[in-house]
Amino acid sequence: MKTIITLLALASSFAHAAPTTITTFDGQSLHADLMMPTTAPKAAVLIIQGSGNVDLDGEVTSPMLGSPLPGQSGKLSLQIAESLAKAGIATLRFSKRGVDNSAQLENQTVPFILKDAKSAMNTLMTKLPGLKYGVIGFSEGGLIATMLADDIKLDGLYLMAPPTRSIDSILGYQFYNWPTKHLLGHLHAMNTETIDASVLSTNQALNIPLLGLPLPALDANQDGKLSVTDEILMAYQNFYFQVRGLLATPQYAGWYQSLKVLPEFTHFAANTKADHVFIYQGLKDAQMNSSWVMEDAFAFPVKPTLHLYQGLGHCFSPMTGEYGEVKTTGPLSPSMLEQLALDASTLLN
Repeated sequence: MKTIITLLALASSFAHAAPTTITTFDGQSLHADLMMPTTAPKAAVLIIQGSGNVDLDGEVTSPMLGSPLPGQSGKLSLQIAESLAKAGIATLRFSKRGVDNSAQLENQTVPFILKDAKSAMNTLMTKLPGLKYGVIGFSEGGLIATMLADDIKLDGLYLMAPPTRSIDSILGYQFYNWPTKHLLGHLHAMNTETIDASVLSTNQALNIPLLGLPLPALDANQDGKLSVTDEILMAYQNFYFQVRGLLATPQYAGWYQSLKVLPEFTHFAANTKADHVFIYQGLKDAQMNSSWVMEDAFAFPVKPTLHLYQGLGHCFSPMTGEYGEVKTTGPLSPSMLEQLALDASTLLN
């Protein structure tokens, strides 16, 4: 705890916060924070958070993403803002519509989110005119940042674990492909149909990836054996179908459909107007397939700088659990934050 307090005190010595408000195209007011370094900034960066009803600090703790490590923070946008302030860069971060006004949750769709990001960028440029400008986007925010760079000329574009494939491909990877491959790989059962009692006993305390149940819970027949097809894969298939059903409900249908109708990520990437592009990707990402990101990174008009991080999950923190099956949401890797601040410093040149 003493270390955390010391780090927070150190960060605050490099910055001061200026609460502000973003007025959207349709008259909504979004809470925001303009974090300024103690010296006059020569560059300013907009921070766009990931999917969900996420506040201006980027708190991403959730059942799907996990929780921060003990005593740590899942406030990703705040951690980024503090890191950039130490590098002399001002940042603006803001709450999504729906955070301050729950009636706007139905409008947490790509068209609205993109327009809100444009309003936020205009606010940043108005408050801090004549600087170099960049945008940092985490996860879904990486998609929005890329789309924003199609319309607004940027000096720097910084994408953290961006979704470069269709929403259906991502959902299939997240809720079926990744957890089943991870589980069966650790059980050494990739090419077998039945897991015998000895393997089941040895791994009985294993938390099933994503479902969070002990492995024996899948033994529907209670015979000390697991059928890969009829018990393990079927359990994940049923869960995936439940997720698909949830996406058809009024709470999520608008968000899902707004992503489903989009062109490929590479379409937006190919049309960006950014002088520099940086991409950050954890190689243990259970939300986005890291190989997709690496394959699609070179659709940009300028050659991007790609930073890969061994052992880090979607939120650039380590997967935990005995088998690396448990997601965490913080803190952001210090090496990733240092690299992000270093890359953002290109705006100062």
